[in-house]
Amino acid sequence: MSDSLPTSAADNRLFDLLAGGDRAGTLAYAAAMDDGEKRRQKTLVRRLRLVVSAEPTGARSPDGWWLGGLTADHWAAADIAHMACIGAERSADLSYTDRGVARDAPPALFPDRLELFVESWSARYERNPKGWDRNRGIEAMFDWTRDGLVHAPVQRGAMLLLLSETQVERIDFLKFLRERPALIEVTLKELFRVPGVKGASAMQFDEANPRESRRLSVLLPQLVKLGYWDGEWVRQRIERVLASDEFPEYQKRFFKLLRSNLAE
Repeated sequence: MSDSLPTSAADNRLFDLLAGGDRAGTLAYAAAMDDGEKRRQKTLVRRLRLVVSAEPTGARSPDGWWLGGLTADHWAAADIAHMACIGAERSADLSYTDRGVARDAPPALFPDRLELFVESWSARYERNPKGWDRNRGIEAMFDWTRDGLVHAPVQRGAMLLLLSETQVERIDFLKFLRERPALIEVTLKELFRVPGVKGASAMQFDEANPRESRRLSVLLPQLVKLGYWDGEWVRQRIERVLASDEFPEYQKRFFKLLRSNLAE
């Protein structure tokens, strides 16, 4: 494929934004495109995205596909325009190299289809919780919950993804939850209803955390002390889990730890 610019790049506002690596401008423009323009721009956007994704940071384009050295903003802008052109269903199945794109693009481009992304991303995490690259950025659904854009998710994959946030050093998990109380009331309670999966469970995350103070079995009792959960309700749910045949013995170990920590 030749890297020469097609004629459709001339006098094209979207192309100018993409070439300049203007992610905010691209997002605003893409969100305003009608279906006709999306169809007209699709081939050019696809080609530009292929060209920029094949080059390293700092690369120059003698053919004018982008201006200056190639940056992450050029890649992000190309992904945003690509999402606008391919629609919500296909966009929900993309892998995101830029967390900001996963967080900001769907609400701007597909404000009425965000539940589709939550469903798709939750299923993705449940299928392969260790697919780090594939799962990058999908925790954006929790910011959408905070901002009132979607209901707190109830899918098992979403609950397990939420538990995995205890492994992220930059996150104060309790503060994170308190800024998103719907997750405490809805998503996190799924912990007591459905078991984990291979590669993702409360017990596994607890064992993997090198800092005892950040372990889930230590943090969840704080929700009782802070008044978010009723202690008797939690104890009843723990006993139900321990009496259940659905939860493996390994995962039940977490609830025994939780029961012990609640008693302290």
